[in-house]
Amino acid sequence: MYSVRTNNFRKDLSFGKKFERMAFQYFKGYDRVVYATGKCKTHDVTFYTKGTPCRVEVKADRWTQRTGNLAIEYNCSGKDSGILVTKADYWLHFCVNDGNKPTVYKIPINDLKKIITEGYRTHQLRNKTKALVYLVPQERVSEYEVRPTRELIDDSNSTE
Repeated sequence: MYSVRTNNFRKDLSFGKKFERMAFQYFKGYDRVVYATGKCKTHDVTFYTKGTPCRVEVKADRWTQRTGNLAIEYNCSGKDSGILVTKADYWLHFCVNDGNKPTVYKIPINDLKKIITEGYRTHQLRNKTKALVYLVPQERVSEYEVRPTRELIDDSNSTE
């Protein structure tokens, strides 16, 4: 998701990629990791366990600590995006907390799609894309909060 704080796509992309690299900490039992390359709009990371894929959409949100809401993108530059186009099995949402460890929510996609139909406010981000997001209160997804299952290490089984 693009940052509200900057209009710098490359900077925001780099910020998001950092959290994609941390996603493996929240999944266990996999034997291979593949990070999506290019402009893959359907998911960010695939974890394979005995050949079975588990696709994950990874989001890093700098604003949750200020607003108390997770921003779930659904439209970007007038086109469906985010939750409406993902083919992921899970939405891994990092709520970044100014230097502290992020609060992380691991939400099954079908659950998140049900949650956004509950009538939450929407908002247009103030950036070049004019992305539209659902604002889901953090307490609504508290049951999905997760802790790392692994320490942050170099994941030698990953491929680009």
